Amino acid sequence: MGGLASEVEGSPFENWSIILFPYATGDFHAGAGEFRYTDHDGKEKILYHNGYVNYSQTMQKITELADMKEPEAVVVTGYSAGGFAAALLSDDIFTNYFPDAESKNVLVDASLLLHDDWKSIATAA
Repeated sequence: MGGLASEVEGSPFENWSIILFPYATGDFHAGAGEFRYTDHDGKEKILYHNGYVNYSQTMQKITELADMKEPEAVVVTGYSAGGFAAALLSDDIFTNYFPDAESKNVLVDASLLLHDDWKSIATAA
């Protein structure tokens, strides 16, 4: 995977467990809905934005199967659109999955998408 997950000897993360969520649904891993629309040819279609549902179910399974219940440190990171996901989901990760970690860190590298109303976009139902 490279980056934080590289196998370079001496890396500060060489003995860490890594959970990777590929970005696939176009919703910053925050979606929980299906949206019907009509395409340019007049066909009815559904756009599936279930990134949060996928993330939640996966995290539940990971915590059930893996021995990562009480890590000393947790780093939530992402780049490009995944940076937005890291920013949106870090509190959920720290609160619901690793509440007792002594060190909680968010490292975000995202594209610069300026918008005056990100808060309402992120909290829209």
